[in-house]
Amino acid sequence: EIATVLKSLKMLVTGQVSANEISGPVGIVTVIGDTYTSAKSSGATVTILSLINLAIMLSANLGVMNLLPIPALDGGRIFLYLIEIIIGKPIPKDKEGMIHFVGAGCGAPDLITVRGMHLLEKADVIIYAGSLVNPKLLDYAKADCQVYNSAVMTLEEVLAVMVEAEQEGKDVVRLHTGEPSIYGAVQEQMQELDAKKIAYDSTPGVSACFGAAAAMNLEYTLPDISQSLIITRMEGRTAVPEKESIEAFAAHQCSMAIYLSTGMLEKLSERLIKGGYSKDTTAALAYKVSWPEEEIYICTVETLAQTAAEHGITKTALVLVGDVINKSGYSKSRLYAEDFSTEFRAAKKS
Repeated sequence: EIATVLKSLKMLVTGQVSANEISGPVGIVTVIGDTYTSAKSSGATVTILSLINLAIMLSANLGVMNLLPIPALDGGRIFLYLIEIIIGKPIPKDKEGMIHFVGAGCGAPDLITVRGMHLLEKADVIIYAGSLVNPKLLDYAKADCQVYNSAVMTLEEVLAVMVEAEQEGKDVVRLHTGEPSIYGAVQEQMQELDAKKIAYDSTPGVSACFGAAAAMNLEYTLPDISQSLIITRMEGRTAVPEKESIEAFAAHQCSMAIYLSTGMLEKLSERLIKGGYSKDTTAALAYKVSWPEEEIYICTVETLAQTAAEHGITKTALVLVGDVINKSGYSKSRLYAEDFSTEFRAAKKS
């Protein structure tokens, strides 16, 4: 087998095989999984022999490759598959490595969910969005936890850490700011993990618009004022579909929470007014919601940029727009009206 590895290296050096045809950890994981999947239908004996043969090849590969600056992979995944064959059923996911996408919440460490906190406490590896996540959340981590700041990493580097940790049977927490499903760039990570047949799950978090509502004691859906909340952003480096323009959403004149737009407030005001809001429509600028530095200012659509300039706010702020901010002119909910019946109580008067 060592001769085979050396022959492969010779083919690489002489150009018979391109660099694109070799694999590090990710490719090896795929080969191991494919070998197991294709062999197990032929019975336990064939499957075991196939995996042993692959293990021999990997051992030879490691023996040679460890002398070179080329990534290799241990046989941890093969060992897990052998255990599955012996016990006759899949290994429970809590007994091997798992990737957990966790919403960190909008800032305060105690706003993370209980589930998220427990996942941080038992994590072997944490990859957190250091540019936005409160580092105090790392206090939940155990002493020997490996911590990576994704703010200085590429997608490929993040995935490489995930793959290596999963193959070592480690629990990984991918800690995203706020609620990962909103501007979290999680789908591209999940699709890569799907392709590599790596298990993952998700834990929600408190997004900034809900943290702001709590800080302001605000309800976005007041009867007769607004029954909808639009969550959107101005286009920056990431484009926004034309049908989802600020003007198109402003035409509804319902509650709006506008993310990632603090550096474009003059333009945002112009487009909100062009879309249908009056220049005097109430707005709010919510800076670092639930952090110790939290600042919230009530203004109008027209004075958003002026308000930000007066208080030195240039980033990390959420824009809220809508008459619900006034907390007036609305009707009470019918749910609790005395003449309203539900499956839990009868009307008290007709």
